[in-house]
Amino acid sequence: MAPIKVVLDDFSKNPSCQHGPTVLLQRTNGNGDLQDQFYACTASRDGKCSLEVQKPPTAENIISNRRTYIKSSNPVDTKEPTRHLTPLSFDDRNYQVLCIGAPRLHEHLLQKTSIDSLLLDIDDRFHDFYSNRHFIHYNMFNHFFFRGKCDEEIFERYLKHVEPSSRQVLPTFWIFPYFMETYIRQEMPSMEMADYQVNYTNHEKYREGSKAIKNGSPVRMFTNVPLGMIRLPTEEGYKYCQKCDKSGLKNNSHCSICKACTSKTGAPYKHCSKCHICVKTNYVHCGKCGRCAQVEGHNCQQYKRMVSCRICLGRGHVEKGCSFWKRYGISRMFQPAKAGNYYRVAQSYLFVNPNSNVEVRGAICEGMNATCNLNLETMQSIFFPQNCSEIFMDVKFLGKPYNCDDFFERFDTEMGPCFVANSIYSK
Repeated sequence: MAPIKVVLDDFSKNPSCQHGPTVLLQRTNGNGDLQDQFYACTASRDGKCSLEVQKPPTAENIISNRRTYIKSSNPVDTKEPTRHLTPLSFDDRNYQVLCIGAPRLHEHLLQKTSIDSLLLDIDDRFHDFYSNRHFIHYNMFNHFFFRGKCDEEIFERYLKHVEPSSRQVLPTFWIFPYFMETYIRQEMPSMEMADYQVNYTNHEKYREGSKAIKNGSPVRMFTNVPLGMIRLPTEEGYKYCQKCDKSGLKNNSHCSICKACTSKTGAPYKHCSKCHICVKTNYVHCGKCGRCAQVEGHNCQQYKRMVSCRICLGRGHVEKGCSFWKRYGISRMFQPAKAGNYYRVAQSYLFVNPNSNVEVRGAICEGMNATCNLNLETMQSIFFPQNCSEIFMDVKFLGKPYNCDDFFERFDTEMGPCFVANSIYSK
């Protein structure tokens, strides 16, 4: 399947359907060349959305028959709607969306605590159970409020009352599959993936006990809360790693070389000395591809076209063949276009210098965010090539917070050439 890119431009310029503005999708080949582009509905993946423009529904026509949705007409049932709403016909068309809380969590907060909660979800049946104060019909994928300004104003008023001040970064929890980690960290470097496996009640594949998932649910929790603050329950198969200072799955062993618990899938990983990273145990290193891959069904030509480089994040080549690295070295990685570039810098540091310890790994990744205010004393412990350390120590920004752009400019001119010359790809 050809890679597909989502173009995140101004949605208001795109054609709309009943689910709000569409998104522009671009299909590319293995070299990144554009093959095709088209607009697609953000809510329907089955191609059955008509893409016809419809007027946003008003409060008057949201009245529906509750008995069609719930299994019992007992008034008590209306307090816990998610336990009685049957799944909608297209499971992949109506994902439950979280802004403040997921439906089940939202339900719990309103019934069992004094915490105020506002649910944003694409399932409009919740209008039958919650007032506008507690529910807004919303499409997360295109930030579309189905009732327009009315609901958008309710949402804005709610945000103004959230504590602490909106000028601070609020604790955030996202639920996504682990294979989305690269994309999430590229756009939001402050988000880290916890090992906690999330099960769905009504999902065909991702529910607890499903035979479709060998190593448990692939769905994980992403958060900007330090993972050391989150203790996962040992009775559910989690352990605490003192070296990483975080909880993880029992099968997620600590690698003494990577100095981290490296498993993503829930299954054990092994370290590959040629790739300089840990990989799945059923992978073997392929000399032709220059990367570990599956033994069965492995087509070198196809794999080379689809593989992603860990330095430039481009497709179609591995790190040793990265022209971006060989041509420009580290200098092109310091362009301050957006925070995602800083994350790429951190990833490159850690990959070309596999001896970096977990404290350094955490310090770098934590610093590669939108504000990028670090203290160079934290950065001093980076294990750069031995003959580069003196140059690094000569950078005179010690003892005070600094701007990443200033540091990278100085670093690029004074240490960049040395770093490139002594990397594992220069040998």
